[in-house]
Amino acid sequence: DRIRKVARPQAHQEELDANVLSPEEAQALLTAAEGRAMAARIEESARRARKPNAAPRRRLDHAPACYHALIATAMLTGLRESELLALTWAQIDLDGRALRVVARFRKGETGEPKSGSSRRTVPLPDTLVRLLRAWKVASPYKADDALVFCTSTGVHENYANVLKRGLRPALKDAGIVRLVRLHACKSGHYATGLWTSDPTGTR
Repeated sequence: DRIRKVARPQAHQEELDANVLSPEEAQALLTAAEGRAMAARIEESARRARKPNAAPRRRLDHAPACYHALIATAMLTGLRESELLALTWAQIDLDGRALRVVARFRKGETGEPKSGSSRRTVPLPDTLVRLLRAWKVASPYKADDALVFCTSTGVHENYANVLKRGLRPALKDAGIVRLVRLHACKSGHYATGLWTSDPTGTR
């Protein structure tokens, strides 16, 4: 007997829509991510004031600011998680307001993008250019070959940690109760100037 192929069930439109943030939710998510980064900086500054000789807690200070920049970049460029985690400063032209996707980090290895068409140049909106400039100044890793979004020791982020320590806490703070993947945060209208205010919290 011939084996019949069984078609995969198609996702219902309401299920797809549930993974897309509204402009208001996107604004709330970025505000929450920025708030977590700011709170971490304030906490670390207060700790150093109390204990001037204490060693800096680089991981706790680094991670929230990194996640803020990562979430904003995902939202305003539509890059896949694997592409974001492979991004180096050499691929970002802040003066030219563009970034180049040339690699992806997946299953612990850096390799070629998903397909030929995945190798592309992506324009950067002004708000994201300002945020990435600020993040490059704050990050201890700014060499051309350094990862843009990395751990406090400069190595690749684990996407499970990004979800657990970055995206999900920010979603909770933003009052978004459903689980949303980082790549699902993308949407064309986030980058078209429809924000009621600066989504990155920078000026």
